[in-house]
Amino acid sequence: MSGPLIFLSVEVAVVVLAALVAARALMAAPETRAAQLIALIAVNTACSTLLAHQDYGYWIPAAFRIDVG
Repeated sequence: MSGPLIFLSVEVAVVVLAALVAARALMAAPETRAAQLIALIAVNTACSTLLAHQDYGYWIPAAFRIDVG
């Protein structure tokens, strides 16, 4: 397994787990502030994981990549 593929699989796992944590927290007690805060942190983690490597573009097909460097 190559390095970028390992990092991609870890990032996918983080996003899926963060989404599951957010959904579970909101399903358990949707009106409590603690559950809303946990869900917000989980969604923030998922979004920051997705956006952290957007400049590398390895999740974009090569035909659609733009070389700006």
